[in-house]
Amino acid sequence: MFMAIPHKQYTFDSLRPLTTLEHFISDYENYVPERDVIHLVDYLEHSSQYYANLDGKKPRRLNIFPDIQEMLDGTKVDLHFHTFDEENFSALLDYLDKKIVQWQAIEIIPRPDKASFNEFYVRMTK
Repeated sequence: MFMAIPHKQYTFDSLRPLTTLEHFISDYENYVPERDVIHLVDYLEHSSQYYANLDGKKPRRLNIFPDIQEMLDGTKVDLHFHTFDEENFSALLDYLDKKIVQWQAIEIIPRPDKASFNEFYVRMTK
């Protein structure tokens, strides 16, 4: 399996806190749907500041709340409900490997040193 994981530092997630392993486990154990209001509010609360600062002017609150239903029902999907870097994703993979499904090899490949890449990569074999 090969995955490209968005690195929070290089995306619109840069102002959001990293998703903790405890958060991932809680979502899993509580059957939290892929899209829910709590995750959406976190995204809107933190990412709107990122977008407001893009033009270099004083941060302003964006009028993005009409998009909430579209985001929840999947018609508007340009957002991340969780945030990642190599360290927290590695912790998630370790947990999954020990508790859910075992993998023979897990390799995390760092983000290339090019401005056009905002992801790191994960290669896993069963």
